[in-house]
Amino acid sequence: MKRSSARLLLILFLLFFLVVVPLFALVGLFSTRMPSLEGSVALVADVRGEFPDYTPYFAPSSFFGRREPNMADLLDCLRKAGQDGRVEAVVLRIYPSGAGVAKCEEISEALLGLREAGKRIIAYSPVLVGHHYLMACAADSIFMPPSGYLVVPGAASSAVFIRGALDKLGIRPNIHRIGEYKSYAEALTERERSPESREMAQWILQDIYGRFVFGVADRRGVEPGTVEGWIERGLYNPERALDERLIDDVRYWDGVEASLEEAGMRVVEMDDYLDQSAGIYSGALEPKIAVVHVQGEIVMGDSGFDMSSGGTAGSETVIRALRRARGNAGVKAVVLRIDSPGGDAFAGDMISREVELTAAVKPVVVSMSDVAASGGYEVAYRADRIVALPGSITG
Repeated sequence: MKRSSARLLLILFLLFFLVVVPLFALVGLFSTRMPSLEGSVALVADVRGEFPDYTPYFAPSSFFGRREPNMADLLDCLRKAGQDGRVEAVVLRIYPSGAGVAKCEEISEALLGLREAGKRIIAYSPVLVGHHYLMACAADSIFMPPSGYLVVPGAASSAVFIRGALDKLGIRPNIHRIGEYKSYAEALTERERSPESREMAQWILQDIYGRFVFGVADRRGVEPGTVEGWIERGLYNPERALDERLIDDVRYWDGVEASLEEAGMRVVEMDDYLDQSAGIYSGALEPKIAVVHVQGEIVMGDSGFDMSSGGTAGSETVIRALRRARGNAGVKAVVLRIDSPGGDAFAGDMISREVELTAAVKPVVVSMSDVAASGGYEVAYRADRIVALPGSITG
């Protein structure tokens, strides 16, 4: 009896994931009517969730017809909007996300480019923290709902050390360390930061803090001292933020939508815009530049998902992508986009060798995102050129 019940539950479980889930995905995919892009358009894009450089095919959201917001789609959307005369305004809805310093700075620069092209930029957010506020400052106007809050913190770094716990358990770390500033293993070998690690953290924090202060000051039209005063206070409700000129108005999202519609603009979501504009702007033209992503912890084998570290960059997956780009006569150059803290040294070396072989045939340029550290740098150094964002962490 128990065995038959277990078999029945297994069958129902498989039916749910193999029939019901795909069915709902198809219904959602085909039942949504595409909005028209005729006339004036206000393009709405979101920064929220994990917000990786790209959404891989094995991501859970892909099964439901819509990908989670990601950096590649957002930048593609903003680039197309800059060339599209129908787009009069771009609204960036900012929610808590995994976008780090470098991503926020890169989005900020893209928004400033749209402003120079004559587009109106609006930032809307219920919660703005740190460099997400810098990103919002690239807009002409920043709006928050009455229930929101804004945090303007200073730059800080923290670390966890478990050497004391290991000593109590009688566990002795046996780690081979190269270089005084290679601090990754200090969590296991030390009880506090080493002088070299502290010095390195101070370099990074001073750089991040300075760029944040001067970036916000320039975009909000205030003195750097005013921004430092905002940082001293730290936490703001929308009313106080409005009084001190950190934002431009307090309103709900429906109020933002209504103002755009009153101005004669049709509100269009980013996914719908990308679906309808695919291939319009240089999408099918030769020559092409291939973009190969190294995202997440670097591991041997295929890219996938790890319960402890999230998405992984598998050596075999990246190598196959580089070989396809190298063998495609229509691809004239390769951009290797890296957002990885490192990982398996052998996997990194295999990818690095493939980068070297590709660079012997056509130009390979590395673009570093939030982090390209340890093995993330190992896969980069054999490229023809390495380009990092001001906020990228590498080494």
